[in-house]
Amino acid sequence: EDLENLKQQVQHIDGRSFCALAQGAMGPVSALLRLFEDEIRDHIRQRGCPLHKG
Repeated sequence: EDLENLKQQVQHIDGRSFCALAQGAMGPVSALLRLFEDEIRDHIRQRGCPLHKG
């Protein structure tokens, strides 16, 4: 699954990259996955925003 792959990539890059930009990007991505994983999964399952009706 793409979400699991993204989690693994964050773990592999965080603290191991020579590039400061890559390491700096992992904080927000990690927080997004940690705090909103259920919402992200809903968006994936429904192929769009579950709150948008129209």
